[in-house]
Amino acid sequence: MKVSLISLGCPKNLVDSEIILGSLAKANFTLTSDWKNSDVVIINTCAFLKSAVAEAEKYINKALSYKKNGKIKKIIIAGCLPQRFKTDLLEKFPDIDGVVGIDNLIDISKLCVSKVPQIKVTETPKHIYNNLAPRLLTTNHYAYLKIADGCDNFCSYCLIPSIRGRFRSRKIDDIIKEAKQLARNSVKELVLIAQDTTLYGEDIYHKSSLARLLKNLVKIKNIEWIRILYTHPAHWTDELIGVFQENPKICRYVDLPLQQISNNMLKMMNRPYDRKAVEKLLTNLRKIPDLAIRTSFIVGFPGETNIDFAELLDFIKKQKFAHLGCFKYSREPGTVAYNLPNQIPEKIKKERYNAIMKAQQKISLKRMKRFVGKRAKVIVDNKSNNKQYDYIGRTEFDAPEIDGVVYIKSETVKVGDFVDANITSAQPYALIYNTKK
Repeated sequence: MKVSLISLGCPKNLVDSEIILGSLAKANFTLTSDWKNSDVVIINTCAFLKSAVAEAEKYINKALSYKKNGKIKKIIIAGCLPQRFKTDLLEKFPDIDGVVGIDNLIDISKLCVSKVPQIKVTETPKHIYNNLAPRLLTTNHYAYLKIADGCDNFCSYCLIPSIRGRFRSRKIDDIIKEAKQLARNSVKELVLIAQDTTLYGEDIYHKSSLARLLKNLVKIKNIEWIRILYTHPAHWTDELIGVFQENPKICRYVDLPLQQISNNMLKMMNRPYDRKAVEKLLTNLRKIPDLAIRTSFIVGFPGETNIDFAELLDFIKKQKFAHLGCFKYSREPGTVAYNLPNQIPEKIKKERYNAIMKAQQKISLKRMKRFVGKRAKVIVDNKSNNKQYDYIGRTEFDAPEIDGVVYIKSETVKVGDFVDANITSAQPYALIYNTKK
């Protein structure tokens, strides 16, 4: 039986997909990337925004059209979409053959051979995988390492706590065992992920323990870079900043989603900090030499005034973040913000989004030009599809598939190499490394 998997959403979802693939391989299924000609198609979904739900449903409908033509025998929907909509999915798509929530992903191999449609969705997810779970990496020299799942922050615009459940950490020993196994499998960069990485350990050790975890991870041989994504501004500690300063293996990179800066907006979003606290944290973080800070903001949140937006735009211009993502507020049923008054028209959201991205592009280009003529350690990620370049890589200041890249013109490097690159030119979101004359 040939089985394929379509993985949608973020890196946290990708880890779930890799565990699904591992369980299928362990059960001796034949895995294929050609989903249009497989016996079973599994779609691991994201569902916390309307756009993510629409993307998932697009793939479901595509798969159903191939099933109707007899090319696909079974379709199984997994992950966040089943967790959000549960039995409603079978009502909306009666021809699918299985619905699997977050707690039951490892059971997918059983659904692949089941003769009747099955629903395996718990009301509230409580499971977190461990190092014994079968996992088949889809990345090469870097790997995502999920240290926790779920969320306890309850931001007013977000469905994640209701979809993924309450925050739950893995034990340090368990994480270290998986990290060592990844290192044995030629992984050179660990990317730590969770819904809130800086809250790690609060639930099982009764205090923030990310610093303690990092002190153990940096000891692992063959791991050269450790990167941390999804840090919450309210949960940073002085100890954690110190660990960054003391350990060169930890990338000089911080992912810090701020979402807004106006105190009024932060309160409405149920973000437990104010502008003064953010500015103090940024000052402390920038004591880490050469630190690149990535952040993200939401524009068009209900009640966002012109004054609120002007404050945000001015803040961005002054702070000059290395990387910045901007998102137009998505009104999601089931969130507190859904029922807030003064919803912002889509036209204004778009205008505010464009203004921020225009400002950030100027900031980014100016920052990138500072690299020209200097040397930078670059990891080679893959071959380039652009005929102008041979390979694509990243500096430690860029997360994979999120931030900027380094275009490499060289015949002497290979994927997975670290190279000492002399940067020859720059673009707003890319650097050029050219060894060819």
